[in-house]
Amino acid sequence: MPRNTNLDPVAQELIRSVRDEIEAVMAERGIDQRELARRLGKTPGFVSHLLTGRRNMTLRTLADIADALDCDVTFTLHGHDAE
Repeated sequence: MPRNTNLDPVAQELIRSVRDEIEAVMAERGIDQRELARRLGKTPGFVSHLLTGRRNMTLRTLADIADALDCDVTFTLHGHDAE
């Protein structure tokens, strides 16, 4: 979970969801943070900071991670239901 307590709950949940998806694919494929870092051309510390929320993950970085894990990124915006 991000250490930045200034984030609203919606942002926190989005970050958690993205991190969980990345970690699930890594586990499924037997890839650890060190291997992901190697594939990205980054340090293991960089990857660690991304996955713990200490570093902001840009869309470009997310696309690079997807490429390194040989997967696609998709997302959907949902409107709030009127009550």
